[in-house]
Amino acid sequence: MSPLLTERHLQIIVREAKRQNAAYRKHSVRCLGRICRARRDIDMSGVVFEIVEPILAEGAEGERMDVDSGKPSVEADDEA
Repeated sequence: MSPLLTERHLQIIVREAKRQNAAYRKHSVRCLGRICRARRDIDMSGVVFEIVEPILAEGAEGERMDVDSGKPSVEADDEA
């Protein structure tokens, strides 16, 4: 594969994985992972982290535990 063709493919893949539509993004990020596994000759770890980190942070915001706020949860009191 020519280097120019490889660069164009990578640009398209990264652009699609960065899209904000959540329904589309889950498929494009999955495809990005498949391409990373297939193209072991290219280190895309930095780009992948740049794309995936905000997605992971989004998910983590909605999953905070009551214990993190300093208040014990009701379930913890019932189990004791």
